[in-house]
Amino acid sequence: MSLSDRRLPGVSEATTHWIHEALSLERLTFVDRALAGTLLRLGGPRDTVSADILALATVLASSAPREGHTLFDLGTEEEPFSLLPLPAGLPPRKDWEGLLRGLPSVAGTPERPAPLVAEAGGVYLYRYWRAEERVARLLAGRLLPGPEDPLPGGGERERLLEEIFPEAESPSRVAALKALSSRLLVLTGGPGTGKTWTAARLLLFFRRLVPGIRVVSAAPTGKAAARMGEALSEILPGELAVPSMTLHRLLGGALREGGEEGRRALPWDLVLLDELSMVDLLLMERLLSALSPKTRLVLVGDQDQLSPVGAGAVMGDLCRALATGPQEAGQGLVVLSRNYRQRENLLLQEFSRKVAGGDGEGALRLFEQKDPDLVFAPVSEGWPESLLVEGFSALASAPSDSRALEHLGDFMALSPFRDGAMGAVRASRHMERVFARRLGSGGFRAPAMVLQNSYDTGLMNGDLGLFTGGHLAFSGSRRPEPLVLPLRMAPPWESAFVMTVHKSQGSEFDRVCLLLGGEEHPLLTRRLLYTAATRAKKGLVIWSTPACFLAMVRRFPARSSGLEGRLSRHFSSFGSFGSRP
Repeated sequence: MSLSDRRLPGVSEATTHWIHEALSLERLTFVDRALAGTLLRLGGPRDTVSADILALATVLASSAPREGHTLFDLGTEEEPFSLLPLPAGLPPRKDWEGLLRGLPSVAGTPERPAPLVAEAGGVYLYRYWRAEERVARLLAGRLLPGPEDPLPGGGERERLLEEIFPEAESPSRVAALKALSSRLLVLTGGPGTGKTWTAARLLLFFRRLVPGIRVVSAAPTGKAAARMGEALSEILPGELAVPSMTLHRLLGGALREGGEEGRRALPWDLVLLDELSMVDLLLMERLLSALSPKTRLVLVGDQDQLSPVGAGAVMGDLCRALATGPQEAGQGLVVLSRNYRQRENLLLQEFSRKVAGGDGEGALRLFEQKDPDLVFAPVSEGWPESLLVEGFSALASAPSDSRALEHLGDFMALSPFRDGAMGAVRASRHMERVFARRLGSGGFRAPAMVLQNSYDTGLMNGDLGLFTGGHLAFSGSRRPEPLVLPLRMAPPWESAFVMTVHKSQGSEFDRVCLLLGGEEHPLLTRRLLYTAATRAKKGLVIWSTPACFLAMVRRFPARSSGLEGRLSRHFSSFGSFGSRP
């Protein structure tokens, strides 16, 4: 097919060639190009420059959500794709918004929506612009005085506060007080800072304060939902039990219908959503649209952890807007800072803080202390097979399933990747061969990870157990005895001597070995390093090179989003509504 056969209507050869190159590099898809062709035919730009801008804005706005962005940012002249500069001779990107607004049939404004929306230095697909607008409005509205929702007060409330949150000035007590006065509370903090403990006691407080209150706990994944369910069952007595489920299960039909506001509102008075950092913009829109305006919403998560797979960074945008907003906005945020998970190892705490703060050199210098609980294993010394053998030996050679399950949390190797030469799948298979040589092909036990929720067995995607002798075995507080499943009855699973950092979210291990290797990669980011490091309670080994490690700490890609700005504009108008009672 010649270049002329691939020309979009009215678009220059240079722009056509750029789009073709981006397709060949798989940075764009044929859906992006087809949308551009449709809008060019509908919009009818009068000149080549307008056609070029419309074509490029369309394909870049269409591809942005795959990169995690909700919009294509016009406020920077940085190239959207590395190694593929935009065609020369185009107008400055800051002028594109005005040019697009001259094509009202295809590129609209907030007052006049269209397939593309150009606003505040960005170009959106309408779906994502609408989602940002709705999420900002519905979140901000929960901080304003809302529908009458009288809660018991007086002595009973104070008695319960003192009983459930005995430390008067503790962040947990502050969270309870803020939850009483607001229909939105964001509870954030690093791993091990007591988010789950505080959230569970919040639910206990409300269940005892308001008889008959309808409360539910949800999370983006089955594993996270099950973990929260376990925590709740340890704190709430049976008569006050709260159901815990995945967010998709909670939403049910609202997820498929798009969750029109006020339509078949979910029947809950209080919703707790855990692992907020994993929730993307569209999923948050569906949740908020499915809730009654009276429903209290408690959002829990760590804003420094990995961003969601889908577009947007709802938690980061929301936390920043709340932290910098007026007093009314501050009512919706509680930050927990004391680390209980790594309290036995102050060095790990300091390392995590330096990584989160972007101090790569400072984090690297901590390895010079030669502490056995924080080790840098140079790539030049070869694949760290001996470290993995040592870490898994107690589990692999255990004499029984029950003894092996006791060692499941001792050690884990993590990889940034699932596939490829450095991926978790290949590394796990390599370790299977290593232990087969050492202990015999049927003489060792291997960690196994569930790949799909199984409500029949009670196992969730990401649950860890062990494989041995033709069966799988799992333990956990959800069951008094190990669950043993023949392979024919087991949900999909795989060996997990090495698991991805993404899959490790919500888990913790005594010791962690992070397999970074020595090659830089766009996926090696500060958030990924922080997430991996905070899985370790007692010891951390990083297999890498200093240059790769430092580049990883420096790599902190920001997601282009307008949500923080929209929230801030809503919060800035709170003064006109008067102070909260």
